[in-house]
Amino acid sequence: MKTLLTTLLTFAMVFAFGQSSIRPINLVQSAQASGAEFNPIQLFQPAPGAVLSGEKAPKEYKILDLRLDVLQQLLQDEPESVALALPSGFRSSPIEVLLVRVDPFAEDFSVRTSDGRILTGADIELGVHYRGIVKGESSVAAFSFFSHDVMGMVSTKGEGNLVVGQLEDPRNQGRYIIYQDKDVIQDLGFSCGTMDDGIGYTREELQPQYDTRALSDCVGLYFEVDDDVVSNKGGAAGAANYVTGIYNQVATLYANESINTVVTQIYTWTTNSPYSSNDSGQMLSQFQSYWGSNGSWPGALGQLLSYQASGGIAAGFSGICASDRRNSQSFSSINSTYSNFPTYSWTVMVVTHEFGHTFGSRHTHACVWNGNNTAIDGCAGSTEGSCPLPGYPSQGGTIMSYCHLQSVGINFNEGFGPQPGNVIRNVITNANCLAACGPPTCNDGIQNGNETGVDCGGPDCPACPTCSDGVQNGDETGVDCGGSTCPACPCYDNPVTLTIILDNYPEETSWEIRNSGNSVVASGGTYGSYPDGSTVVENVCLPDGCYDFIIYDAYGDGICCAYGVGSYTLTDDSDGSTLASGGAFGSSETTNFCVSLGSGPTCSDGIQNGDETGVDCGGSCPP
Repeated sequence: MKTLLTTLLTFAMVFAFGQSSIRPINLVQSAQASGAEFNPIQLFQPAPGAVLSGEKAPKEYKILDLRLDVLQQLLQDEPESVALALPSGFRSSPIEVLLVRVDPFAEDFSVRTSDGRILTGADIELGVHYRGIVKGESSVAAFSFFSHDVMGMVSTKGEGNLVVGQLEDPRNQGRYIIYQDKDVIQDLGFSCGTMDDGIGYTREELQPQYDTRALSDCVGLYFEVDDDVVSNKGGAAGAANYVTGIYNQVATLYANESINTVVTQIYTWTTNSPYSSNDSGQMLSQFQSYWGSNGSWPGALGQLLSYQASGGIAAGFSGICASDRRNSQSFSSINSTYSNFPTYSWTVMVVTHEFGHTFGSRHTHACVWNGNNTAIDGCAGSTEGSCPLPGYPSQGGTIMSYCHLQSVGINFNEGFGPQPGNVIRNVITNANCLAACGPPTCNDGIQNGNETGVDCGGPDCPACPTCSDGVQNGDETGVDCGGSTCPACPCYDNPVTLTIILDNYPEETSWEIRNSGNSVVASGGTYGSYPDGSTVVENVCLPDGCYDFIIYDAYGDGICCAYGVGSYTLTDDSDGSTLASGGAFGSSETTNFCVSLGSGPTCSDGIQNGDETGVDCGGSCPP
């Protein structure tokens, strides 16, 4: 155990020094190295004698007046870098925040409404967005500026999370507040409905990879905004601005982990939404059901934001490149204000946390970490599983923790922590559907731009394959048959069926069938996009002959019985006999079998029969 933790720490240090570019500290250092000027701006000034009304005021706060002339100049100039001075009630001098301008939007970003509108630059103000650090401190910061609003977050090692936002207090109309969120977040509470599956992470998943693509691969995030939020924010434009400001803070936390995200679309419900429940699980289910029958949404991961219900929930831990898009969806119940002051950090925490699940991370109190299936912290008061309950992290909890329930709080500066961060980075590194951030193309492996399918459809890309276009395309195994979407192709040779019950690591399982010449004639897997323990059925058509069926497990522990009760059966459909079966093996298992048709149409019988369009050709036979 000690050896693994030491290895993880060493790898984390190497990773931290080896990465650059998108982390806020590296943005600032790169700007400084290039000679950029961080001109000071005094955007806020203390409001003398101003206090919050109500009984739920934070223990440490400062009410500020916004200097609109400075804000308008900032929006006009859009400087590449600035030094923002923040007055506070817990330092003798202003906090100096070094910020670098960023563009959080995908190339084809859009704001759409449920009544069919697409908001353009004439309809909506996208704002100016910055990320950075507190000068000379271990920290992270994000600010978004709009013509009539400022949304900001600063997190330091010593003070935790500081929120900067506009008050809704009638006594302080138009004023802003800066406060520490720890006590407020503890009062608000949070419960995540994402269920633990009890599957421990492998050593490889917990360690960083040197050949990481996390800096170049771009993860598109889609936001859908419920009608209650849209109404509260005064319409689609106000809701989009609010979500954009929240997203910049979420994206900053991911960027601090060298995880590159962009917002692909903000979809706003300007009409009555189809979502209504006090239960977060029901809200997610309705979100999934709606898009199950109404096309698709752009991006790798999608999240519904609403004031309804409470807490949040994600579909699971395999959202990236999921073949079933429902597994890529999550729900967050957010707060606009609490006792008349903004609670951006609460919303940022919930949104980042739920996306973290679909990125692949479980809770830090789950018994899945450290290489021995123990928990990282005990902030939840209990563990998910039967491992011992650890203590609290003295430096503050991380994003996938429940440490907001305890006095230590969640410190955004701590990020996800080494192990959850490595898990997410490794998921992105190994993903096969992501591409570098840039304009959409017809060969980037994702549905974006005006495409109606992945790299197909729309005005620029080839037409998407269908099951009735008269050609073999897409992943079809015959003309308009086979593959993931079309009916199975007729088999005029020997049909066999492979049934695999997956274990808890479907991403490790694959198989192939080789003929007597050792050529692969059929193969499948791995099955990382399938739920753990699910059943896979593969249909194969084989000419007369003898074959080797080979099943592989990448980790070397088979599919039964240490981590789930998996099994496989290869059946001859002509008589129902079992050709191969098993489950308990090491890295692979090989079974030889033979099949013989006996009679009936084949592609080598010298006559036109079956669905052939000529003698032994056409139809399901070669052209």
